[in-house]
Amino acid sequence: AVVSTQSTGSFKLFNTDFRPKCLRTTVMGMTFNNPIGLAAGFDKDCEAGKSLHRLGFGFIEGGSVTPKPQPGNPKPRVFRLSEDKAVINCYGFPSKGLEVVEKNIRRSWGSIDMIDKRTQKEKKKN
Repeated sequence: AVVSTQSTGSFKLFNTDFRPKCLRTTVMGMTFNNPIGLAAGFDKDCEAGKSLHRLGFGFIEGGSVTPKPQPGNPKPRVFRLSEDKAVINCYGFPSKGLEVVEKNIRRSWGSIDMIDKRTQKEKKKN
């Protein structure tokens, strides 16, 4: 997972300069401009971190990153259980791998306030 708390720079998609101090949040020693974050999985390979941050999120979390690239499970990977009003996700950790994710972060941010790298185990190859 990757967490970024960089400021947005000079280009503003939205007015992200509006940061009321009352929303500032500190969790486990990390301070965020606001408590609203984007959870893991939306931008699994950290390709759009800075653009997403410009939308006003206090933090962005990447997805499950594997040490090496892997495609995940064969499709179909999502199943709807209409009777139970549920969805089953069987993606199987598709990932471009840690090296690509780190390059994406550095390209997007330049420097990084904080990265928490916890990689998922790779699928065993038969």
